[in-house]
Amino acid sequence: MKTVQGINDFASMKEAVYRRYKRLKEEQQDFPQLVIIDGGKGQLGAAMEAIEALELHGMITLVGLAKNEEELFFAGDQESLKLPYNGSSLKFIRFIRDQVHRFGVTFHRQKRSKGTFKNELEDIKGIGKATADQLLKEFRSVKNIREKTLDELTAIVGAAKAKVVWEHFNSGLELDGR
Repeated sequence: MKTVQGINDFASMKEAVYRRYKRLKEEQQDFPQLVIIDGGKGQLGAAMEAIEALELHGMITLVGLAKNEEELFFAGDQESLKLPYNGSSLKFIRFIRDQVHRFGVTFHRQKRSKGTFKNELEDIKGIGKATADQLLKEFRSVKNIREKTLDELTAIVGAAKAKVVWEHFNSGLELDGR
């Protein structure tokens, strides 16, 4: 995601759909007849916003597949379509979804193992991957680390590294702001 900050399923869906079909439109490529959105009404609505922003409404059929109930949502419909649970149509749609998930997880693991995912902490001079990982394991996000006091950081990584991290996020503040 390039524009979505934090975890926002709907905004992420909107951005992903927008970027994908904007590129197809710019390259004057054919659009698919059917796009299956992984999620229910909310994700489908976000995807539809992207399609409408690109003025592609009516050119692509979007449906949302809600996982818990295994029901299909069509844009504009109030009620979902519930296919027979063991029917061949729903089995096929679930197979497609599961393959997409498998591909996404494999892609994410490959990128992570190649070290292409880098966090802001590793850009701090004097802070390596091990220290960054230690801080993230304890505080769970860069945002949380940014909000910690010098004393809280020191308890995890020691005084020298804590000072480097704290000063990175609090430049201009007095170090006594423990």
